[in-house]
Amino acid sequence: MKKKITKENLLLLGGVITFSLIMCNAFLQMHYSSDTYCLIYQGYFDYPSHYFLLDARIVSTLVCYIGGLLKLPYEVYIVSLDVIGVILLSISVVVLYKFLKKQLKVEKLVTKILLLLATYVCIFNHITVEYLLYPESAVMCLGILTIILATICYLTQQKNRYIKTFLLVLFGTLCYQGIVNLLPVLVITVVFLTNNNKLTIKQIFTTYIVEMLKIGIMFIVVMLISYGISQIADHTLGDTSSRLRTDKTLIGIIMYSKDVLIDQFRLLPKYLSVVIMGFTIVMLFIYSKKKINMILCYLLTVFAAYVFTLLPILAWGYVMARMAIVIGSLMGISLIFILTLINEDYEARNKIKNTIITTTILCYFVFNTINFIRNADEHIIANKVDDNMGASISKMVKDYEEKSGKVIKNFSFWYDPNPNKYAAGIKPLVSLTERKIMQSWCITEATGFYCNKHFDKVFLMPDDIYNKYFKDKDDDSFLEDQIVFEGETMYIYVY
Repeated sequence: MKKKITKENLLLLGGVITFSLIMCNAFLQMHYSSDTYCLIYQGYFDYPSHYFLLDARIVSTLVCYIGGLLKLPYEVYIVSLDVIGVILLSISVVVLYKFLKKQLKVEKLVTKILLLLATYVCIFNHITVEYLLYPESAVMCLGILTIILATICYLTQQKNRYIKTFLLVLFGTLCYQGIVNLLPVLVITVVFLTNNNKLTIKQIFTTYIVEMLKIGIMFIVVMLISYGISQIADHTLGDTSSRLRTDKTLIGIIMYSKDVLIDQFRLLPKYLSVVIMGFTIVMLFIYSKKKINMILCYLLTVFAAYVFTLLPILAWGYVMARMAIVIGSLMGISLIFILTLINEDYEARNKIKNTIITTTILCYFVFNTINFIRNADEHIIANKVDDNMGASISKMVKDYEEKSGKVIKNFSFWYDPNPNKYAAGIKPLVSLTERKIMQSWCITEATGFYCNKHFDKVFLMPDDIYNKYFKDKDDDSFLEDQIVFEGETMYIYVY
């Protein structure tokens, strides 16, 4: 092991960490997701007990408990975990790059650099930006590193590799279930590319089915264990996460297929992912020695990515961006596929091919970096919009309490006919920029945070209040008349 920790590896890791910290600087300050408000409102112990444990996310639960035991200020906790998360993702880049370099026999300096850039896109992309959004960011990033280690273990001929892989996948699942779909796609990518132009069409299908079955069985066992843990937590705590939904799954799969395939949850320009995949197929068709075989390998890899992304709908009835990490990684995997076209003969006469592929990888890496930074910055801007609305609500509460002599203890809300998920002028980037004082699962916590209150009672707005103050009201922005006080209760009509 000591031989692997070389000066070259340390310099590489240091460079990747430094670049990543600069790129992720928006998260290296106090920022808020919907879950952040829930954590602050409910505390280090109640929050994980009501959410993480019921989802069998044991590692996140323990980390949150440790934060409570150490009595860390929330700002220190959030920023520290983000820094650790960035470092863990950087380690993931280097570990995966070193493994791919060895497996694909990448030796020339230019192709090493291109492979590093493509691997970076596999880990830091438009999907993993969400992994730095949440309070448990470091744990989610640890899960990614664990799955990469599981991939290496699975593909390395060593004693008890399946048992070791299973234990790593189980641990990764206990960090965050959404990252496990990365394993089968990374495995099949490496298997196909290390046998580049060697497999017949029959062997391609056979290899694909065998590997998917082995990993599928492993997943079933892991998910059963995860489900068992969540059920134990449910019965112990006398609560329910209400996550498990098996109804309307076909409709859900159809509905979310467009989000995953074309829209990329709006975190990428529309159709860009389709363009990248189409370009990859064209390049494989033009320059592969066995065109049909390589295209088939690539299409089966893409198919696996989408199938394993949409599978959670069968259990939960939905899929979120953070559950689709493999879709983000697929952009980097596509770059690695076309990189193999020049790996063996970069200095050969086909300068056009070399130039096209080199330029494509460089340009997408630059775009990926800019897109990551812009999306992260948009999150901070959306936070400021929430802050402004929260400050206005807080001032109104203080003014009412001073004038009336009463103290607001209760909170009630309802939505206008067309509630806006995003504030005006804010890019719609799902969880990154959604209005927090709008979401039903955190409107109480966000309002309580800004008003510095823990409400005694929280309930939906009664009909008499609605008819008296808000009937036929439909606004596109925040106005003070959307808030009404009666006695010790604050009523908010959410625009």
